[in-house]
Amino acid sequence: MTFEKPIAVSVPLIKEAVANLECKVIGMHDYGDHTLFIGEVVAYSYNDKVFLDDEPKTGSGFILHIAKDKFTLEESSVVKPR
Repeated sequence: MTFEKPIAVSVPLIKEAVANLECKVIGMHDYGDHTLFIGEVVAYSYNDKVFLDDEPKTGSGFILHIAKDKFTLEESSVVKPR
């Protein structure tokens, strides 16, 4: 991963990501052993070749968070519920 300088926050952006949202935390709520963070988007950037007609193009390598420090890349298939 290549990190880039953000526009509005102090956390670096991921150059290879298809989109980056820069958020300011405006609320935190504890629920048992979890904390729900509420954020306000203060800046964003995206790869316009990936988002065609307001929908993401599959197979573009979306980085997906699995758990803790584990990530994977998105598959090219799309499933729609019936």
